[in-house]
Amino acid sequence: MEYLRFIISSFVTLLINVFKRSRGKMFRNILLIRLDHLGDMVLTFSAMENIRSEYKEANITLLTGEWNVDLFINSPLVDKVLVYNSPVYSRDKKIVTSPKERKKLFKELKKNKIDLVVGFRDDICSIFYSLYIYPLMRVDRGTIRLKIKIEEILNYLLNKNNEILQHEIETNKKIVSSLIKSYKYFGDYFKLSEEELLWLMDFLKNNSLEKGKYAIIHPGASWKFKRWKAGNFIIIGRFLFNEYALKTIIIGSKDESEIGEVIQNENRNIFCNQVGKISLRESIILIINSVIAVCNDSSPMHIAAQAHVSTIGLMGPGEIVKFSPQGGKVKFYHKKLECYPCKQITCKYPLMPCVDLNTPEEIEEGIKAFLDKTNLKENQ
Repeated sequence: MEYLRFIISSFVTLLINVFKRSRGKMFRNILLIRLDHLGDMVLTFSAMENIRSEYKEANITLLTGEWNVDLFINSPLVDKVLVYNSPVYSRDKKIVTSPKERKKLFKELKKNKIDLVVGFRDDICSIFYSLYIYPLMRVDRGTIRLKIKIEEILNYLLNKNNEILQHEIETNKKIVSSLIKSYKYFGDYFKLSEEELLWLMDFLKNNSLEKGKYAIIHPGASWKFKRWKAGNFIIIGRFLFNEYALKTIIIGSKDESEIGEVIQNENRNIFCNQVGKISLRESIILIINSVIAVCNDSSPMHIAAQAHVSTIGLMGPGEIVKFSPQGGKVKFYHKKLECYPCKQITCKYPLMPCVDLNTPEEIEEGIKAFLDKTNLKENQ
């Protein structure tokens, strides 16, 4: 089904671009479309920043699901966020934009005379509505992914073993490359308001914590077999406290509350459980002001990595080539089994999923590599 969308998307892009009406034009109204999930959106930041840098005077609108909106509070990346909860990507089928609201949304966009549409991740409706808007130019994921697939097939037929870079960040770069003179990696994506900084100070004071002197763990994930054992996170929390005098904040969504309680109940002097108790935006504030984050393959892992926080990623069934955390202060751990890459529908080893093959001892060594370079031990 996904490759059918890619084919349709590529064809729509061809129809829009066929007359090269964009030649010599300056894009003043740009629509970015990314309808999937939080972690995927974070991996789009560098491409979005390059669009912003290249078209400084443009009015940039983002069309996305409501679950991504908090990422763009105070963000310089876009001027406006419009919510479209796609039935393809919404994890809660009760949270879906109705056909009536969707039609109204795209009618408004047509009135705004969009010059450029960038389809980072579309569904069928947004693809065809791009044709309805009929911008000067469209670039899209489908065209790039089809090119990659054709290259893979040719490599196979010619018995070549050349590795084709397919990380999501690279895919997003390729989508916008025709629009950018010189692609750069900026890396400063999270802007906090004075009110948010005051909230942080109050939170830390009320929980006997200090800025930059606490750790983050995220023991949840979208699929249970991507979740490292709660007992392993308890071991890591003890290690952080005993070795570096760091307390640990546990974050996550409401449906992960039980895991947070299990970990905190082990030692309330070490763990501060905020799972399901704070908003996504407040979780982001805590992540970007932490000294280290230990996370399952999830959006907090990517947020920490893109915010240049020392990040330990616990990878399991997710595709490493496409979705491993990226950044200058990142370590991730993964044990490759014969069933990798996994379709994430059922697990072949439910009693010992691949994520649990990563050992606490390995993670402790990774933490040491980051924190032994700091003065945390000296300040104990």
